[in-house]
Amino acid sequence: MANISPPSTSTWLLLAARVLLAVIFRLLTTPIRWFTDSGAATFFEDIFFTVFRALLRHASFAVSRAIFKPTTEAYGELCRKTGREARSLAVQGKRREIEGLKAHWIGEEAAEVVVLYLHGGGYTQPASPDHLTYLDGLTKDINIGTGSTSSISFLVLAYSLAPEQAVYPTQLRQAAATLDHLVNVSGRSPSSIMLSGDSAGGALALALLSHILHPKAGVPRVEVQVPLRGVMLFSPWVSFSTAFNSYERNAESDTLSAYILKKWATMYLGEMDADSKHQVTWDVKSNDVYAEAYLADPQWWSGLNHVVESMLVWVGGKELLHDPVTEFVSKLKKGWKRRDEAHIGPILNVSLGNKTKRGSQLAIEAWLMERFNAVSNKSPAVRLRTAIAP
Repeated sequence: MANISPPSTSTWLLLAARVLLAVIFRLLTTPIRWFTDSGAATFFEDIFFTVFRALLRHASFAVSRAIFKPTTEAYGELCRKTGREARSLAVQGKRREIEGLKAHWIGEEAAEVVVLYLHGGGYTQPASPDHLTYLDGLTKDINIGTGSTSSISFLVLAYSLAPEQAVYPTQLRQAAATLDHLVNVSGRSPSSIMLSGDSAGGALALALLSHILHPKAGVPRVEVQVPLRGVMLFSPWVSFSTAFNSYERNAESDTLSAYILKKWATMYLGEMDADSKHQVTWDVKSNDVYAEAYLADPQWWSGLNHVVESMLVWVGGKELLHDPVTEFVSKLKKGWKRRDEAHIGPILNVSLGNKTKRGSQLAIEAWLMERFNAVSNKSPAVRLRTAIAP
C-alpha cells in the first residue's frame, strides 16, 4: 500500500481559504436563488452542501486521508462511543486481496438476518462516522420494531480504497469473497442475507449481483442455492458519465459535483493516481457492465428473481445521480415516484444533525421490516420499489 505524506500547514490554510471564499460567494448570491430555486431545500443545507462541495473539490488526497479515518478506525470509535464490544469478521479467501480483509458487525453476529453493507465514497473514501451512526440507529429501530434484540444486524465491509490501496476490480473480489464467506464458511442461508450499499457501495452491490448472474473471470465465484432476502440501495453510482441532464439541473442542490465524480472514477479504474494534478475533462467510460450497471441491457438482468427476492432503490430528486439511476431502474421495471432530496439523503440527514426522521428513512425501515417478516422463497419475481423523502 502506498504511503501518502501528511498535509503541510500551508495546505490546510489554503484549503480553509478556498472553502471560506466558496461560502462567502454562496452567501452573496443567496438572493438570486430565491428566484431561481436552484439551491438546496433550506438555507442551512445550502451552506452545508457548499462547504462539502468545496472540500471535495480542493482537498488533496493527503488532506482527505487526514480528515477521514479508515473504516476500521471509525468503527472502533463507534464501539467506544456506544460502549459495545468491537466484533469483526476476518474474511477467508485464497487471493492476495483477501488477506487481512475485515468486515465489522453492527448488531449481533447471531442475528436472524444479516445485511452485508458496502459503503459509498467514490471507492476512494472510507465509511464516514455518519454512515456507521445511521446504520447503528437503523439496526436498533428495526430490532425494536420486531420486538427482538437480535433480529437484524449490519456487516460493514472495509474494502480496499482506490487508488493507493487497490483499483477495480479488487473491491468486487473482496465483496464476492465476503458474501461467499457468509454462505459457505459461516453457514448462513442466502435467505437470511441481505445486500445493501450507498453511492459507490450501491454500484458495488449491483456489480456483485451481476457477478452472481454472470460470473466475471478473476473474481471468486458466488453461488446461491436460494435467493438473497433482499437488496437495498441508496443513490447507486450506476454510470460514470456526467452527461445526464440532472448533473446540470441539480448542480447547485447536491453535495457532489461532476468534477469530483470524474476524478474518483478515473482513480477507481486505475487511470489516475492520488498525486495527479490533472483535471478530468473527458466523460469517463469503463465499457464494463460490472463497473457501470447502467451499461447493461434489460436482458442482462434476466434471472435476477432467482438471485434476490426483493429490491428497494432510493434516489433523491435533487441529486446529480437522479437521471442515470431512474433510467437504469426503468430497464428493470417501469414506474417511479420522485421527491426532492440530495445524494444519499437518509445518511445525510444524520450529517445535518436532524433528529426527526425523513420520509425516506421511515420508508426504508418499513421495507426492512417487511423483508424481515417475509417468508423466504415465496416471492415469484423481483420487486423493485423506490423510497424517497421530501
